[in-house]
Amino acid sequence: ALAAPTLIHWHGLTPPFGQDGVPDLPQPLLQPGQNHDYSFPVAAPGTHWMHAHTLQEQQLLAAPLIVTDPADEGRDEQPVVVLFHDFSFKTPEELLAGLTGSAPASGTNGMAGHSMSGMSGMDMQGMS
Repeated sequence: ALAAPTLIHWHGLTPPFGQDGVPDLPQPLLQPGQNHDYSFPVAAPGTHWMHAHTLQEQQLLAAPLIVTDPADEGRDEQPVVVLFHDFSFKTPEELLAGLTGSAPASGTNGMAGHSMSGMSGMDMQGMS
């Protein structure tokens, strides 16, 4: 069980509106210790993915979701699935603050406000 509220959001699938995993639209967040059974038809075989639709996704709460086609049941194949994901040592809240401008942006390696006029395509006039 997770220690924080969460929901699952689906990519590549088309669940009913109430099961799409967007907090409070209309499904409320699942509180720690709660569970929810998702039940909807899955029509599109393929490699899809799912993730928490809260800041937990930035803490790698995501997974591949493989939907097989019944017509391929007899094939002699072994799929290999690799899920690449961004990672940061910053907290999800720090990442969000940097994206929304509610805190000093980081990731510029101390170059914010420095002139780079001698480098082609790197004119940063007006940047602070």
